[in-house]
Amino acid sequence: MKLTIKNIFGIKISFRILIFIIIVIISYIFVREIDRGIFIIAYPILIFGLGYFFVFKPIFITEKILYSALSGDYTQVKVLKSFGESGDYINSLLNRLLISQESLNILSVASRVITSHIEISDIMNMLLDLACDKMTMPSAFITLKDNDGTIRIKLSRGLSDEFTRNFNLSENEDFYGRDFLTKEIVIINNTVKNKLSKYEEIFLQEGIMSFVQIPIIVNDKVVGTFNANARVKGFFDNNIVKTVATLADYLAIAMENYGMYQDMQEFNKRLELEVESTTEELTNTNIRLIAKVKEMKALNDIIFSVSSKVDMNEMFLAIIEKIKIITNVSFAGFMIHNEHTDSLSGYGDIKGFELQIAENTNSILIKSFKNITSFISNELFMENYSDLKDLYNNRRITSLAVLPIVEKKAIGLFVLGNKTLGRFSQEDLRFLSVVSSQISELIGRVKLYEQLNRRINDLLILRDISNTIKTEPKLEEILEVIAEKTVKSLESDYAFCWLFNKTGEKLVLKYPIEYINKESMEFDVKSDSPIIKIFLEGKIQSVTDIEFNNELDDICKKNAIKTTLIVPLKVEGKKIGFFCFCSKKQNVFNEEIIHLADSIAGQVAVIVENARIHSRLKEINVELEKLNKVKNDFVSMVSHEMRTPLTAIKGFVHVVLNEDAGKLNENQKKFLGIVKQSINHLNLLISDFLDLSKIERGLIVLKLERGNITDIVKKSIMSNINQIKEKEIELKVDVDENIPDIEIDSARILQVFNNLISNAIKFTSSEGIITITVKDKGDYIVSSVVDTGVGIPQDEYQRIFEKFYQVDSSYTRSATGTGLGLFITKTIVELHGGNIWLESEIGHGSHFSFLLPKAKKSFRREKNVQNIGS
Repeated sequence: MKLTIKNIFGIKISFRILIFIIIVIISYIFVREIDRGIFIIAYPILIFGLGYFFVFKPIFITEKILYSALSGDYTQVKVLKSFGESGDYINSLLNRLLISQESLNILSVASRVITSHIEISDIMNMLLDLACDKMTMPSAFITLKDNDGTIRIKLSRGLSDEFTRNFNLSENEDFYGRDFLTKEIVIINNTVKNKLSKYEEIFLQEGIMSFVQIPIIVNDKVVGTFNANARVKGFFDNNIVKTVATLADYLAIAMENYGMYQDMQEFNKRLELEVESTTEELTNTNIRLIAKVKEMKALNDIIFSVSSKVDMNEMFLAIIEKIKIITNVSFAGFMIHNEHTDSLSGYGDIKGFELQIAENTNSILIKSFKNITSFISNELFMENYSDLKDLYNNRRITSLAVLPIVEKKAIGLFVLGNKTLGRFSQEDLRFLSVVSSQISELIGRVKLYEQLNRRINDLLILRDISNTIKTEPKLEEILEVIAEKTVKSLESDYAFCWLFNKTGEKLVLKYPIEYINKESMEFDVKSDSPIIKIFLEGKIQSVTDIEFNNELDDICKKNAIKTTLIVPLKVEGKKIGFFCFCSKKQNVFNEEIIHLADSIAGQVAVIVENARIHSRLKEINVELEKLNKVKNDFVSMVSHEMRTPLTAIKGFVHVVLNEDAGKLNENQKKFLGIVKQSINHLNLLISDFLDLSKIERGLIVLKLERGNITDIVKKSIMSNINQIKEKEIELKVDVDENIPDIEIDSARILQVFNNLISNAIKFTSSEGIITITVKDKGDYIVSSVVDTGVGIPQDEYQRIFEKFYQVDSSYTRSATGTGLGLFITKTIVELHGGNIWLESEIGHGSHFSFLLPKAKKSFRREKNVQNIGS
């Protein structure tokens, strides 16, 4: 149960009533023993007296005091010591009640103070006022630690200036300083009894008999103390200490809040500065972005205006027209580096202005080009550079901005002058540098286009030169065409061509025609002529004022020749001659022209050499045709002359073998049989030679009539059956039924079958197999002769049908022949509009097939024929 003043009084009165009752009972027992009359009179008086003084009067006074205290009217409370122990006790209780009630008011006021004020000094003053006025403290003060670590009084109430001034100490000094380390509350209820070292005297001078010191703790660190003083001993009990401690806590909270407030203020200031700085930066960025957008639009306009330009001059003029409007200048141009002449040449408004880089030392433009630097001059009349003086005096340029144009390296200068609004600035230079970089890309694109055009022209020239090759090329005509094509392409005016003679000792002029076969225009290879030395080095060279010989020198002088390009002609590393291109201009043959000349030279050399070879081959072919005609005539004559006696011999052998001239013994028959076979073989050879002669002279003629392949196969088998039987070869025949009659020369087709079957017998060993097939394949009749002989290598398939060609003897063993059979066979088949082909595998035999059209058709390609044959 909570012990209140009311409860204490209740218990106290109850205890007094209990004692009163006990006394009454004892008095009754005691008084009853004496006289009854006296008892009747004395006992009531005794009871009344005891009740009034011991019970009723204390109850009355207590109720009055309680009423006054509980109603809050503490001024009405008068604690009288006349009540003895009860009065002292009640007085003590009422003092605690007063302090407790006032403490709540003080804390309420303190709470409102720290929530309604920001400045820490205001809060300190108000808390000190609360301690002194509300808590009836005679004095109070607040100490804080300075930056140097000294503890001093920050604010005070009720203290002298001397006390405030003299009170300073460091950490760990006396109990004040140690309190900063221990964080403990210090209570002194008797300053006389508790010695205070050096501050004892000033405390006593101020009349301080008791005090309490509360540490002010912020973020777990003591930053100061809250001190409350009293002029009486034992003033500070737990309740008062708790109230002062709460004030110190409030002050700590206020100081912490004030610190956070200051941090917030500082943060806000930084934030404001950052916002201001960011705003300024955003404004500047916006300005730069607007300028950038304008620049991009300007660049876009420039690029758009030149996007369709593929000529350098046209592109420069389009850029200049736009840049004048954008930059407010009246003068603009370009100076582009010419690598061949090592000079800067003007375009646009500066056209005609040229600077030789090697010669100009006092030129700011050349320095800008070499060092890749920009410069501005707004007072051109004050400049001492020779080129700027020239621009000022001759072109009326008063201000100038120059920027290098760079594409991996400097390729020229971008020049602007006479700014109409204001002066050239660094901002102008920055924008123009962006434009300059874009111009370099545009120049690179145009150069690439020009290179592409030149390459296309080069290819067209090479194509035109290649087209000069004819079926029967003539050297003079070819040289004339080549000269016409190359003179213009190589930016020259004249061309000369020398080629080796047959002995290779002299170089003879072959072009132009008017100087051909002139000994004065020839060069001895062993001479010391400069042109011969260049030729023998084998490299294309551009030379000026070279000496040829007297007549050629006169020609060069007469035509004002200044530069000569020597182009050696080589085929497979062998020199065959050279072209000499002459120009009336100085240093005209640059790297691109030399590169083109090198590309042309190889092709020209091949064409010229081919023309010379063709000319020689033509002469040789004429001789070979003559020799071939003599050979054919001889073969035809010999064949005819041999056939007549051979026919007589064959007839007489036949008569003798039939024993028409008498009986023959076995040896005679055997020997005459061999003679007959040799006569037949010789007869076949003579027929082959006669057929070859007819074929080569184009005299073979087919006698076409309706015939049947099946009948021809039967006749061929009958002609070769004896040889098949002699070698014990198995013969297989596979002929489709109802093979139709076709238009053929039956004798020649029989010759084809005989040749194929004869070859199969020749190359098939005993007990081998020969298969003959005839198949109807729609528009064609396909015939085949297949053997199981030695076979033919694949690389021999085409050559086997050439005349006089025989397969390597390692494959054909001992089989021999003239090599004409398959050539004649192929010719006959092709004359019929058919085709013949071979399939073979070494060690497994050969498969010869040929097809004949049912209706006479022209010769077909081999791959189509093979598809039909399959």
